[in-house]
Amino acid sequence: MVPAGGRRWKALEGDKVTEETQPLIQALARVHGSLTEIGTVWRRVAPDRPGLPLARPLRLADAVHDVMAAVGTLGTLGTLGTDPASLPARLASLERDLAAAAALTDVPGAPAAGDAGLWEYARVALGQAQELAASLTRLPLAS
Repeated sequence: MVPAGGRRWKALEGDKVTEETQPLIQALARVHGSLTEIGTVWRRVAPDRPGLPLARPLRLADAVHDVMAAVGTLGTLGTLGTDPASLPARLASLERDLAAAAALTDVPGAPAAGDAGLWEYARVALGQAQELAASLTRLPLAS
């Protein structure tokens, strides 16, 4: 499968996923999965919602995957230079972007898109990811 950005990817191939980072990767994977499902929902409702930016959920999914890849590099800090302290800011930015995208289908008087549950699932998983990232910034990671 080739995601929206045209990048082919496998489960963080070549990255070192550690015991400490695995729960964060899993939480981000749930966010990613929700966003790809939202993309499907948006394509289905496109005839009734012509102004809906269909690529937006997929771009957000790509951004989540980029964060997953950054988390995967935490085990090799010296080599790739990923700073664990940058994760909370990246996740906060994703949270704002998710909220803005979710608001596009929460329009009074417009036909329901059917994505509300998926957005809620993504928000909860992202909240878990934020908690896990905060705890990672306090852990000494192997280099």
